[in-house]
Amino acid sequence: MTDKFHYRGFVIRARTGASPEGGWTHDGLVEQNRPYIVDEHTFSAPGKSATREEALKVILAHGKQLIDDLLA
Repeated sequence: MTDKFHYRGFVIRARTGASPEGGWTHDGLVEQNRPYIVDEHTFSAPGKSATREEALKVILAHGKQLIDDLLA
């Protein structure tokens, strides 16, 4: 699975990393490129995942929810 997702005119970037306590973090970035401006919003979804693939799925779902809430 990729670390970069396109959704509704935005880009969701995963910034997950292995946690010192074990598991993978749910850190990400939502960005929108507009003329002369790049809007960015960093986020961290709660919890940790056992694998990187699971963490990417959580980050994608959380990023999509943030975008949907913004556009609602």
